[in-house]
Amino acid sequence: MLVSGGETLGGLAAVRALRAVGHQPWVAVHDPRGYAARSRAAAGVVRVPDPSEDGPSFVRALVDAAAAIPASIVMPGNEPALVALAAGADRFPPGVVVAACPPDVVERAIDKAQLANLAADAGLTVPSTAHLSLSTFARGLPFPYPVVVKPVRSDLEGPGGASRHYSARRAESPDDLREALAALPNARALVQPFLPGPIGSLAGVFWQGEMVVVVQSRGDRIWPPHCGSMTWAVTVPLDERLSSRMGHLLRAIGWNGLFQADFVEHAGRCFLIDLNPRLYTSMAITTHAGANLPAIWVDLLRGAPPRVDRRYAVGVGYRHDEDDIRALFRMFVHGPRIAALRGLVPRRRTVHAVFSIRDPMPLLTSAGKLFRLASARLRRAQPTRAEILQKPGPQPYRRKT
Repeated sequence: MLVSGGETLGGLAAVRALRAVGHQPWVAVHDPRGYAARSRAAAGVVRVPDPSEDGPSFVRALVDAAAAIPASIVMPGNEPALVALAAGADRFPPGVVVAACPPDVVERAIDKAQLANLAADAGLTVPSTAHLSLSTFARGLPFPYPVVVKPVRSDLEGPGGASRHYSARRAESPDDLREALAALPNARALVQPFLPGPIGSLAGVFWQGEMVVVVQSRGDRIWPPHCGSMTWAVTVPLDERLSSRMGHLLRAIGWNGLFQADFVEHAGRCFLIDLNPRLYTSMAITTHAGANLPAIWVDLLRGAPPRVDRRYAVGVGYRHDEDDIRALFRMFVHGPRIAALRGLVPRRRTVHAVFSIRDPMPLLTSAGKLFRLASARLRRAQPTRAEILQKPGPQPYRRKT
């Protein structure tokens, strides 16, 4: 099989999970420094164009690679790849299964503007949502600040035709909100009240109207602050009612395949805040807990009975190697310091997003990212020659006459 998105942690988790049950996953990457490209779990690596820059060329490269390997299944690794493969699935020869729903289903799944209405119809609780643009900004908001500003889709097309990933951000004031809207290509966004509380996750495989397997986890730390992803999480007992309502939502979308949804626990309720119909960052926790989502998905795509046990281990931990250190450092600076120090202590039954004794080479990708980040900050901190010349300093000594 051929898995795209090897540059992401979700792609790395998928490749490791598939290799664990005997599959031979090849990795398609546009950056050879990607995590999965360095993993010993990968049977091989294929260079392809970046789907966010050129979707048709990306699909053509995967068609050629699937024929050369040969691969029976092609799996998208991120949202641009999902959109491109949904549109170009008919270009693959018979016998190659593309793990993507039809384009209209994919559009419903990634459209955050539709998500609130569909989720409410399914019985899920969603935050109050306002649809804003710079032209309607002056009308004000029906709820107080701070607020969360979300793009209508995670990946939006810019002026040059290439798409770029945009994350949610918190706005503390009208000026912050105006700046966040102006930073988006279409200057439109969904605005919701900021709800403080732990982040929860519901992930699984939904197939032909039924929830095949689902795993629930709870995150105690996130990065970036306020509007980030889980950096430390633990599996918790499944909320059957929440799972059932999630099934109603996926049924309304028409979804088939792997999914992950984010919730925020606030005032005793779970608010749905995002849906990821793709390989996702923290997927390693489900495999470690006993639910190998990529392998179950592959079985279903092949028409085979899925190797699945609906029970999963509770209390399994997950750590995002790169971002959890940053989250803990912030906790140590701003408090609570004791909790930050406790977070540094290694815990049993914990899987890491990158680190693995059996598969250490992806750590080189983490090291490279940290080096580039540190170098960029150092360059920003150093004054330019023009700034040095403009800076007032001691005047040269002049002899009086």
